[in-house]
Amino acid sequence: MRTVLWHTLRESYNRRMGLVLLIISVMVAGTYLWFPRFVTRPDGSIVVYISEKLQGDAAGYVKTLFVNLLQLSGTLWLMVGAFAAAPLLTTHMEKGWVDLMLSKGVPRWQVFLGRWLGALILFIASMALMSGIPALYFWARTGVTPGRFFAAIGVIVLSFAALLALISMAHASQAIPIMFAILCMSLAPVLAMREHMLYDMIKAKWAQWLIDWAYRILPKTSELSQMARAYLNTGTIKEWWPVWSSGLFILGALALTAWLFHRKSY
Repeated sequence: MRTVLWHTLRESYNRRMGLVLLIISVMVAGTYLWFPRFVTRPDGSIVVYISEKLQGDAAGYVKTLFVNLLQLSGTLWLMVGAFAAAPLLTTHMEKGWVDLMLSKGVPRWQVFLGRWLGALILFIASMALMSGIPALYFWARTGVTPGRFFAAIGVIVLSFAALLALISMAHASQAIPIMFAILCMSLAPVLAMREHMLYDMIKAKWAQWLIDWAYRILPKTSELSQMARAYLNTGTIKEWWPVWSSGLFILGALALTAWLFHRKSY
């Protein structure tokens, strides 16, 4: 499986989508690092200037920056990561590629899991560049510890892992996984608020039952993003349901996809 994983990462570089993802991550991180200028006052306090304009104390500025980075990671960056990962979850199904791997005696589940892990590692690497480097720099510069921020980023990674498990089930073409990702991220906040947004219009009990089960099964990307922001602000997690339900979805989706890949005839 390590060979498949390494090949997946090399393919992401050769196809340029992985390289582009990492370059954009560095550009975003550079934007956050370039503009602020930290000044230590005679009383020992640290303030922040941007273009000679005072922004306030360093601690407040860094905490606001953490919130902004987390918001970006939990929304737009999930979609960008899905676009970059989609080819990695479909090309191993192509006739020539899969024949080559299977001829070497690699179990099919290892081929699939190696591809999935490669796509996940690519996303984690982009998050480390985009969010980790600025957080460590501001920690060293201002003393604001990024512990909560890194834990919140871990929740976002779980959200992407669930999204990745979902789109790996749609391997007919590269377009279908992307459509799955867009649909899931669009429906997640609606399903989370279904009692207020849907049930006033949909009165049929059987339809509400279907909606309830769709909510229970699908990844909780919206709720995980909200949980990450709440933990960053308060340091507490009130409800673990989105975490363990998304974890169960990942295991179930990966097992189902690996089984379907094993049963597929080439």
